[in-house]
Amino acid sequence: MAAVHTPHTPPAPPRAGEPHLASSLLGPSPLESILDALTLDDAHMPPETLRTYVPSLDAALCATFQGGSVVALSAESSVRDLVARTLLVDALLRYPASAIAVIDTAGNFDVVGLYRMVVARLQMEPENAGMRGGASGVQEVAAKTLDRVKILRVFDFVGMREAVGELRGELEGRGARGECGALGEQEMALENAPAAEVVGEEVPSRRLERTEVADSEDEEEGLEDSDDEMLFDAPAPPTAPSVPQPASNHASSPPTPSTQQSTPSSAPAPATAPVLKMILIDNLAHVLTPLLKQDTTSANTLATTFLVTLSNLTQTHALHTILLNPCTTPRAPSPSRKAADTAALGPQQAYRLQPPPPPSVFSSNKAVPALLGLMSRYADAHVLVGMLPRRKMDARVYYADTGGRERGKRRGVEMVGVVEVVADRWGGRVGAWGAFKEGKDGGIEGL
Repeated sequence: MAAVHTPHTPPAPPRAGEPHLASSLLGPSPLESILDALTLDDAHMPPETLRTYVPSLDAALCATFQGGSVVALSAESSVRDLVARTLLVDALLRYPASAIAVIDTAGNFDVVGLYRMVVARLQMEPENAGMRGGASGVQEVAAKTLDRVKILRVFDFVGMREAVGELRGELEGRGARGECGALGEQEMALENAPAAEVVGEEVPSRRLERTEVADSEDEEEGLEDSDDEMLFDAPAPPTAPSVPQPASNHASSPPTPSTQQSTPSSAPAPATAPVLKMILIDNLAHVLTPLLKQDTTSANTLATTFLVTLSNLTQTHALHTILLNPCTTPRAPSPSRKAADTAALGPQQAYRLQPPPPPSVFSSNKAVPALLGLMSRYADAHVLVGMLPRRKMDARVYYADTGGRERGKRRGVEMVGVVEVVADRWGGRVGAWGAFKEGKDGGIEGL
């Protein structure tokens, strides 16, 4: 049987591998987390929310500084004012047709620092109209931006209430109604005038009698009468006789162009004032603490009424209201002083009211905000700002123990600002925190 020969076929060359998309190498959960981190500003923040443009701070605060909420900002003056000015700049540029009111009780509001931060923010955003003219255009836009900042200087709690009442009147249009009311009274007075005065008929003048006693009793009666007539009787101006107008049956002719131009309706409308969008109070404790020392009950009543009114005003008009609040660091009493105080108290008075514990999540931050009880009841959120060492070695140097007391600032120790939410009524962001450092332009920036 003959063998069958089969020709040898060479093997097919290997095919090149097809390219794979990078997104196919990621699972659904990592991809969603990355997209959420990139779209944090649009997806998780309401449209009317003030931002610091520091990623860690905006992620921690989220919608804390949204419209219609009262937020207490407690810290030392320098760090607190730095964060407050950052929020002011964002409000000025976010609402270009709105105004901001600053109620200043201490008289140390830094206008120059605010101007520098506005200039720096405008330079970071080239889409602003001020960049068309270079540096001079930016400075001009910054100067016009400060025209929308209204600073109200108050000296006591009464002035604080009057300032808030004035702002409330502007928002609710009480000033316009007052002007309209005054004009209406004038019109009513003209309408209620006697008909004889309107038509032009002569009204018999009544002789005015002297109501003062004469200096001399030797004057004659004739001279007294002449003095009375000369000093008190004003000659009435001559009135022209009224000419009867002929009655016409045809319609009145249309007004001439000159008459139309003289009407008040053709006058240019006055420029509308910018609507208030933000209230910054610096600070409530400065004017309320003297009242608390005199009478705690009445001072708490006044503060309660004021804060309730301020909260209602904020919610009604969707304002951004920030209450700047100072902080104090309680000192640990020395053992000798503590023993002396305990011995001076009787057996029934051994219990002493303890100060509230520090609200910070960091054990090294011992700062306690002033008016903590009022802020927890009437503020929608409470933000605490503090300065802490950045690294472990910085903390060791900064908190070196010298006789039981903590040292202050040391050379070579790098400090950073920490913003943390210590109270939140609606968002549940208590414990969230972020860090920042002071920038070269006087603002804040991320680490």
